[in-house]
Amino acid sequence: DAIYALSKAANAYLTPFQYKETWRIDKIGDITDFIISKDGSHIIYQTRDGFFHTVDCKTKEELVSFDAGSDVLSFQEGESGKLILYSQGSLRCIDYRSGEEDYEVPMKYQSIGISRMSPSGNYIATADSFAMQITDGQGNPFLSMPLPEKQDGYIIDFCWAKDERYLAVKLRLD
Repeated sequence: DAIYALSKAANAYLTPFQYKETWRIDKIGDITDFIISKDGSHIIYQTRDGFFHTVDCKTKEELVSFDAGSDVLSFQEGESGKLILYSQGSLRCIDYRSGEEDYEVPMKYQSIGISRMSPSGNYIATADSFAMQITDGQGNPFLSMPLPEKQDGYIIDFCWAKDERYLAVKLRLD
């Protein structure tokens, strides 16, 4: 597998005739997913064996590699160089530049099907089919709420309001 990246990743909209440099990361370990940091300075990718790798976009060198376990379902960038990992039963925050874990939060409802960071990055909402949990940016549980008992259906998606005061939840009714 290979990831192609623009070394000027922060400039997402390039005009015609503007210089672009492309380069390639070759990895035998089957890359399963990747993100480019918000500031465009790093590529963070996950391999099938559960390892995460951080590559500096300027030097094109791997800075750190760390084993996060093969149970990671999804990940996204948090604030200040943090990587938020979602696993079965927990949410973990790891510094992607050092591989050091900041905190782990056990999820009250164990399974995570959907996760969304708030627009400011101050909150993280996770949901399985029948419940939601919100933690603050430091990993402290903020709110847990199951679907009402009378509800015949399950959560299939949700999104944050721009002001972070509301979550819109999409349900599939049976």
